Amino acid sequence: MAFDFWNLLTRLGEAQILLPAMFATCLWLGLRSHKPRAALVWGGCTAVAALLTTITKVAFFGWEIGYAPLNFTGISGHAMFSTAVLPVLLRVLVSDRGPRRQAAAVAAGVLLAALIAWSRVLVLAHSPAEALLGFALGL
Repeated sequence: MAFDFWNLLTRLGEAQILLPAMFATCLWLGLRSHKPRAALVWGGCTAVAALLTTITKVAFFGWEIGYAPLNFTGISGHAMFSTAVLPVLLRVLVSDRGPRRQAAAVAAGVLLAALIAWSRVLVLAHSPAEALLGFALGL
């Protein structure tokens, strides 16, 4: 049962789920809240993080560049992307609420992203170092 929970949770970090959510959030930021600069900065930072993540994976799979003592073969994309998207998405969902609820939404997004990062380790997709680096890069 627990294995099923972690497999389900890890799926929340997939780009097929988070890219549409990010796109919708960017549209909302740009059109509804009239904060297009915030959407551009967030999107740009997330794109750079995705590029760095991809570079580490290509370096390992293409040229076997990694770090054996930490079992590092590439930054976890699930961890990076969920940490970059979920706190912002949840914050936007409660944007009409007070600052306490907004802060709680961001904290919940970070916590959910941390669980997704940990799930990558538990489902044997990444080492702890890869998941932690993905989480930190997403922040």
